[in-house]
Amino acid sequence: MISRRATLAGTLGTAAAAAAGWTLDGWPTPPEPDHPRPAGPVRTVSVRAFGATGGGLRDDTAAFQAAHDSLPDGGVIVVETGRYDLRTVAITHRYVTIRLAPDAVLRRIGPIDLASRGMFMLELVGAHFTLEGGTIDLNGEGPMAIRTFGRLPNRYGEQTVAGIRAIAGPANAAIYAVRTSYVVVSGVTIQNSGETALLWRNCGHIRVEACQFANIANFGVEYSLVAADHDGATGPMPMRGDCTVADCTFEDIDDYGLGTGNGVGVGGGGGSDLGTFAGFEIVDCAFARCQRDIHIEFLSGSRIERLIIARIRSHDARQGSFGLIGVRDVIIDDYVAIDPGSAPTAALAGHYPSIYGGILSGDFDRVRLENLRILDRRDHGVRSGRQAAITAGSRECIAQDATFGAGDVGALLGIRGANPDGAWYVGRIAAVLAPDRVRLDLPAGATVRAAAYAYGGATREGLVLTHGGRVTLRAVRITAGRGSGLPGEPPAAGLRIEALTAPLQASTTTIAAPPGNTGGAAGIRSPDGGRLRMAVSMPGIEVRGFSVSRPVS
Repeated sequence: MISRRATLAGTLGTAAAAAAGWTLDGWPTPPEPDHPRPAGPVRTVSVRAFGATGGGLRDDTAAFQAAHDSLPDGGVIVVETGRYDLRTVAITHRYVTIRLAPDAVLRRIGPIDLASRGMFMLELVGAHFTLEGGTIDLNGEGPMAIRTFGRLPNRYGEQTVAGIRAIAGPANAAIYAVRTSYVVVSGVTIQNSGETALLWRNCGHIRVEACQFANIANFGVEYSLVAADHDGATGPMPMRGDCTVADCTFEDIDDYGLGTGNGVGVGGGGGSDLGTFAGFEIVDCAFARCQRDIHIEFLSGSRIERLIIARIRSHDARQGSFGLIGVRDVIIDDYVAIDPGSAPTAALAGHYPSIYGGILSGDFDRVRLENLRILDRRDHGVRSGRQAAITAGSRECIAQDATFGAGDVGALLGIRGANPDGAWYVGRIAAVLAPDRVRLDLPAGATVRAAAYAYGGATREGLVLTHGGRVTLRAVRITAGRGSGLPGEPPAAGLRIEALTAPLQASTTTIAAPPGNTGGAAGIRSPDGGRLRMAVSMPGIEVRGFSVSRPVS
């Protein structure tokens, strides 16, 4: 495991850390492993030697389990080229490495329930488990977010989970680990889950590197830090924290709705007073078409300290790119988010969720944002109407009151009621056939006429700083803040500042209006004694292009 002090030095250097109010010497050094590697040579075995065929025609779970069980002192399990169908393999021995050939595929098969929610299951402090290479196809139905019943189709039959709707999906992860420490996942492609790709519950010393995540309905990487009586485990609790996600890509993570999914998520499961968890890094990662790219959320009495987010590239986040709630001692550096806020379901919901580039909230403190770019390049916001028609099984939608244009290709379009039980249909516009007609990438699940619809997107708020403490902006550029003119829509702004306990510190920061009509958005918006203050500029911040600058009620 790479030491956090070395990683921080490589990421930002001593000067940046000191500028944030803390030094490299203040970072905790991870304790030495409490379960040293057994003496003697490292054994290597092949799953083929235990009966696995790799032909994709039989259940190879028993062969994988037998290969693991043959290594009580640890060793390497080699998985040759081929496709292996697996249910659940329990990792109970320490220092085991599963090494997949580059073109080896592990495919998940059912039935699956909460007791077998991971292809690999761990409850092992000091596990020193490594999974590297190849592809894991979790074989889940997608997109789950269109609220069809959750299914896990595979060659061994189809399990129907009647109680599963929307993004929750079947319990289906590549790794489900609880009260586990010292795990590395490296160079693995993980795809096609109705739930989460990697789920770490009350774990520590976890490194995920050089992995690719695609078509995941809930989380790509989830760190769930919950009360001890809520994790379902009985073993000793590891030191929770010191976790890294590096050099990974995340594509289409919960991309068809506004649910709970994130590329990388860290949270307390809704619990409060859980204490402090220290040392998380998310660096050198790219995100495309995720509901939220990075989301960290803790309630009162719980928080993350010492968080590094650096060298991030994001495109088309559905709700927002990053949301940090209950964090302290944070550096965000070299972060570019392009066109966040592209989920049309926001216009169809009964309430308007936040649509943003980035948000800091929930008693945050000592946060430094440097070289941050939030750019909305679109020339119009969400457009909506009430005259959409589509036939079950069809990909062609007619909206008599629409004005589709070539620039809408690739945008999401939502139609109320065009799926079973009156649920939304959400598909991507594949082609514009006429100003009132488009071809979509997914067939509708139900026939509707004169239905409410919405398409397009806008970054309603570029950056939100609310209910927190000290924050510093340096070399921040925001080109965002657009209202779509929808009934009851919240106000829009490039920067919203609210209820900070310390003055905002800013330098070389620009808030610019996005192209086209901003829908009455303000450059900077801040509640002030019952009134709404709209500022043309603030110390260290230049505002450009917004027409709204006068104080209003």
